[in-house]
Amino acid sequence: MTRAVLLALTIAVLAAPAAAQALPAFDQTRFYDQPAFDRAIAPYTQAIARNANDARAHYWLGMAYLHMLRLYRFGLAPFAASFAPRAVASLEQSLRLQAAPEVMLALLDAYVLVGAWDKHNALLERVSALARPLPIR
Repeated sequence: MTRAVLLALTIAVLAAPAAAQALPAFDQTRFYDQPAFDRAIAPYTQAIARNANDARAHYWLGMAYLHMLRLYRFGLAPFAASFAPRAVASLEQSLRLQAAPEVMLALLDAYVLVGAWDKHNALLERVSALARPLPIR
Protein backbone atom coordinates (compact mmCIF):
# COMPACT_ATOMS: atom_id res chain seq x y z
CA MET A 1 0.00 0.00 0.00
CA THR A 2 2.79 2.42 0.91
CA ARG A 3 4.53 1.74 -2.40
CA ALA A 4 1.35 2.50 -4.33
CA VAL A 5 0.87 5.81 -2.50
CA LEU A 6 4.52 6.73 -3.04
CA LEU A 7 4.25 5.87 -6.73
CA ALA A 8 1.06 7.92 -7.10
CA LEU A 9 2.67 10.93 -5.39
CA THR A 10 5.77 10.64 -7.56
CA ILE A 11 3.69 10.55 -10.73
CA ALA A 12 1.63 13.53 -9.56
CA VAL A 13 4.76 15.56 -8.80
CA LEU A 14 6.34 14.73 -12.14
CA ALA A 15 3.16 15.39 -14.11
CA ALA A 16 2.40 18.75 -12.50
CA PRO A 17 5.10 20.78 -14.32
CA ALA A 18 4.19 19.16 -17.64
CA ALA A 19 0.51 19.91 -17.17
CA ALA A 20 1.25 23.51 -16.17
CA GLN A 21 3.26 24.03 -19.34
CA ALA A 22 0.93 22.17 -21.69
CA LEU A 23 0.35 24.13 -24.85
CA PRO A 24 -2.97 24.14 -26.64
CA ALA A 25 -2.96 22.61 -30.10
CA PHE A 26 -3.37 25.10 -32.92
CA ASP A 27 -6.82 24.82 -34.48
CA GLN A 28 -6.15 24.01 -38.13
CA THR A 29 -9.82 23.74 -39.00
CA ARG A 30 -10.71 27.42 -38.97
CA PHE A 31 -10.01 30.61 -40.82
CA TYR A 32 -8.23 33.43 -39.01
CA ASP A 33 -8.02 37.14 -39.60
CA GLN A 34 -4.83 38.89 -38.47
CA PRO A 35 -5.99 39.78 -34.91
CA ALA A 36 -7.43 36.30 -34.29
CA PHE A 37 -4.25 34.69 -35.59
CA ASP A 38 -2.10 36.87 -33.35
CA ARG A 39 -4.20 35.76 -30.36
CA ALA A 40 -4.00 32.11 -31.45
CA ILE A 41 -0.20 32.07 -31.59
CA ALA A 42 0.29 34.06 -28.38
CA PRO A 43 0.69 30.96 -26.15
CA TYR A 44 3.47 29.67 -28.41
CA THR A 45 5.37 32.94 -28.69
CA GLN A 46 5.07 33.45 -24.93
CA ALA A 47 6.33 29.93 -24.26
CA ILE A 48 9.30 30.53 -26.58
CA ALA A 49 10.02 33.85 -24.85
CA ARG A 50 10.13 31.99 -21.52
CA ASN A 51 12.16 29.07 -22.88
CA ALA A 52 13.74 29.28 -26.33
CA ASN A 53 14.35 25.52 -26.19
CA ASP A 54 10.67 24.58 -25.99
CA ALA A 55 10.39 22.18 -28.93
CA ARG A 56 6.59 21.86 -28.65
CA ALA A 57 6.09 25.64 -28.75
CA HIS A 58 8.26 25.88 -31.87
CA TYR A 59 6.32 22.99 -33.40
CA TRP A 60 2.89 24.53 -32.80
CA LEU A 61 4.08 27.96 -33.93
CA GLY A 62 5.40 26.39 -37.13
CA MET A 63 2.13 24.52 -37.62
CA ALA A 64 0.22 27.77 -37.19
CA TYR A 65 2.34 29.54 -39.80
CA LEU A 66 2.07 26.53 -42.10
CA HIS A 67 -1.74 26.53 -41.83
CA MET A 68 -1.88 30.22 -42.64
CA LEU A 69 0.50 29.73 -45.55
CA ARG A 70 -1.89 27.17 -47.02
CA LEU A 71 -4.78 29.60 -46.61
CA TYR A 72 -2.69 32.34 -48.22
CA ARG A 73 -2.01 30.09 -51.22
CA PHE A 74 -5.78 29.81 -51.73
CA GLY A 75 -6.26 33.56 -51.37
CA LEU A 76 -7.93 33.26 -47.97
CA ALA A 77 -5.30 34.95 -45.77
CA PRO A 78 -3.64 37.87 -47.59
CA PHE A 79 -1.78 38.92 -44.43
CA ALA A 80 0.14 35.60 -44.41
CA ALA A 81 2.30 36.34 -47.47
CA SER A 82 5.51 36.40 -45.40
CA PHE A 83 4.78 33.30 -43.32
CA ALA A 84 6.71 30.73 -45.40
CA PRO A 85 10.14 31.42 -43.87
CA ARG A 86 8.59 31.67 -40.41
CA ALA A 87 6.92 28.26 -40.76
CA VAL A 88 10.13 26.63 -41.95
CA ALA A 89 12.29 28.32 -39.28
CA SER A 90 9.96 27.32 -36.44
CA LEU A 91 9.70 23.72 -37.60
CA GLU A 92 13.45 23.45 -38.21
CA GLN A 93 14.11 24.77 -34.70
CA SER A 94 11.66 22.26 -33.26
CA LEU A 95 13.43 19.46 -35.15
CA ARG A 96 16.83 20.61 -33.86
CA LEU A 97 15.47 20.49 -30.32
CA GLN A 98 13.58 17.21 -30.59
CA ALA A 99 13.52 14.87 -33.58
CA ALA A 100 9.86 13.88 -33.32
CA PRO A 101 8.15 12.17 -36.29
CA GLU A 102 5.30 14.70 -36.41
CA VAL A 103 7.83 17.53 -36.69
CA MET A 104 9.62 15.77 -39.54
CA LEU A 105 6.37 15.22 -41.43
CA ALA A 106 5.25 18.83 -40.95
CA LEU A 107 8.64 20.07 -42.09
CA LEU A 108 8.47 17.87 -45.18
CA ASP A 109 5.12 19.50 -45.95
CA ALA A 110 6.58 22.97 -45.41
CA TYR A 111 9.52 22.23 -47.71
CA VAL A 112 7.09 21.18 -50.45
CA LEU A 113 5.05 24.36 -50.04
CA VAL A 114 8.11 26.60 -50.30
CA GLY A 115 9.80 24.55 -53.02
CA ALA A 116 12.88 23.63 -50.95
CA TRP A 117 13.34 20.31 -52.72
CA ASP A 118 16.96 19.72 -51.66
CA LYS A 119 16.03 20.09 -48.00
CA HIS A 120 12.91 18.01 -48.56
CA ASN A 121 14.87 15.16 -50.13
CA ALA A 122 17.55 15.22 -47.41
CA LEU A 123 14.92 15.08 -44.66
CA LEU A 124 13.02 12.38 -46.52
CA GLU A 125 16.20 10.28 -46.55
CA ARG A 126 16.51 10.83 -42.80
CA VAL A 127 12.90 9.82 -42.20
CA SER A 128 13.27 6.76 -44.43
CA ALA A 129 16.36 5.66 -42.50
CA LEU A 130 14.31 5.72 -39.29
CA ALA A 131 11.59 3.48 -40.69
CA ARG A 132 11.91 -0.22 -40.02
CA PRO A 133 11.24 -2.47 -43.00
CA LEU A 134 8.20 -4.69 -42.77
CA PRO A 135 8.96 -8.39 -42.56
CA ILE A 136 8.21 -10.44 -45.65
CA ARG A 137 5.74 -13.22 -44.99
